[in-house]
Amino acid sequence: MKARAPQDLLDKFWLKMAHMFGNTWTKQYGVDPAGNAADTWSAALAGVTPAQIALGLQAALARGLEWPPSAPRFRAMCMGIPSIASVRHDMGHLGEFITPFVRQFWTYLNTGEYNSGDQFRCERAVSEAYELTCEHVMRGWPLPPPVAGVIKHEKPAKPVPANDETVRRELARMAEILGSGAQAQEQVA
Repeated sequence: MKARAPQDLLDKFWLKMAHMFGNTWTKQYGVDPAGNAADTWSAALAGVTPAQIALGLQAALARGLEWPPSAPRFRAMCMGIPSIASVRHDMGHLGEFITPFVRQFWTYLNTGEYNSGDQFRCERAVSEAYELTCEHVMRGWPLPPPVAGVIKHEKPAKPVPANDETVRRELARMAEILGSGAQAQEQVA
């Protein structure tokens, strides 16, 4: 027997989706959470908590979806899987907070292909890493824990050029240390 979401959870979910998507939902899946469509959705939502379903509903609202997502797509939204566009955005802002999803994504990214300089190879590496990370999450495998802190890179102060007297003095000192004698002294003066 395949795993299913509890019926009371499915009933509440069905009502929320009908409220969100109106006739589009009920025409496609029916008013009552029973039958083949309900069975498919129940299997897709097996193991998904009410809090995760709320996350999926929020994601659907945030994305401005006019049509209900497919069952697998909604499950991905419940699991907090961001769009590939969000991942690409996060890749460009590495000094900021990095989500556990993006941290896992980096473990799958073929950096040789990504840094190849070839746009096709780079895009393929990103797409493959994204697919692997999505599969990782959908299988229920754990993501890396959040980073405890971020080490900031401090930019060094701009060097201030030495004045002429300091330059002459230091060159003379180096010449003395290196033992280049009178010839080096003449070049300094």
